[in-house]
Amino acid sequence: MKLHRAKRAAAKPPQLDCRQLANADRRQEFQLALSNQFAQLADSEDVDEEEQKIAEAIIDSTCPLCPPIRRRTQPWISEKCLDLVGERKKAKLVYFERYRQLNWDIRRMMKRDREAFWDQVAHDLEEAALRHEYRTLYRTLRGLSGKSKSTNDNIKKADGTFVRSTAERLQRWKEFFDGLYNHDPPQGPPAAPPVIDLPPTPMSDAEPTLK
Repeated sequence: MKLHRAKRAAAKPPQLDCRQLANADRRQEFQLALSNQFAQLADSEDVDEEEQKIAEAIIDSTCPLCPPIRRRTQPWISEKCLDLVGERKKAKLVYFERYRQLNWDIRRMMKRDREAFWDQVAHDLEEAALRHEYRTLYRTLRGLSGKSKSTNDNIKKADGTFVRSTAERLQRWKEFFDGLYNHDPPQGPPAAPPVIDLPPTPMSDAEPTLK
């Protein structure tokens, strides 16, 4: 029996911070770079190969403009703090005094960032409560708790197919409630009221006694 060495899974490409494209200048630069990449693509009869080339062109155009998203253990850690963490990692084996100083600076910065983050969260919650935006209030509290409840949003049409858009979902709910509450009135004579059997002994209206 011959054992085969397990193949290592290919490393996933880093996630890019595409929020940078919200800037008009960067978005225009991205569109220009993407147009140049598409102009250099050669036609291929293989659909999978064509898809791979398009994906690579998009990634090559995005990488210079959108830095990779760096992993955070806490949401309140700032980019500047992550820069200091990277610098501390380099100085650990080279310059120990610099490493100690950076370690102290990182602790102070993380404490300041944490306080600023929670102050902003408290301010946002107060503003949402004052404006009676209970959906925003509940969504923020649910995000802070770290608990998420998955919901099944698969809605079928009358023909058995699934809805694909918000408009189709609303239309399907309208059809459901129309069929549930809007119907023809009952036909024929009205139903007779139920017969109530009276007790065999009539009840007395006299004041009750102990006898």
